[in-house]
Amino acid sequence: MYFATISAPRLVSAVGALALLAAPALAQTPARTAAQSAACQPVFAALDKVMSLPTHLYSTLDPGEGKETRHIESIYAGGAIYQKEKGGWEKMKVTTIEAANQERENRTKTKPSCEFIKEENVDGKPANLYRVLTKTSTDTTSTQVWIARTKGTLVKQEIDIDGGNSGKMHYSVKYEYDNVEAPKL
Repeated sequence: MYFATISAPRLVSAVGALALLAAPALAQTPARTAAQSAACQPVFAALDKVMSLPTHLYSTLDPGEGKETRHIESIYAGGAIYQKEKGGWEKMKVTTIEAANQERENRTKTKPSCEFIKEENVDGKPANLYRVLTKTSTDTTSTQVWIARTKGTLVKQEIDIDGGNSGKMHYSVKYEYDNVEAPKL
């Protein structure tokens, strides 16, 4: 997911072009790094599909500290990213290709910590649940990622960001792929 209108540095580092997969490589053995990499492959593949398939995202951001909850819709279609918050739709300057490239670059800079948790149904659809831990110099992000077992697409995410002194946030994101078209601007 790409939140172009949310510009807080800690949010961009944690979610950005779905940069929730960055964790330090410190104190990791080669065997552990390889196992983590393998555990992250389904998550990476699902992230790539979001940028390459027509996708409609429904996101809720609870910024904490008594701030107003935000509801954001995004559509990825035809190589473009569209976003709506409160008002009408607007086309973002970044393309899905640029966002996907940024996501892939983020993966090469750091090592994720991914773990398969269990099989679970989401809205009646079979999914695999993964936990992804992201640590940066300013944030710790714990994400639960549900991936459809039949299609390998993201179904849902629950993202908790702890920015230390800058506070905590929570995101909920639901993904839909059927009948998705670019919105009328």
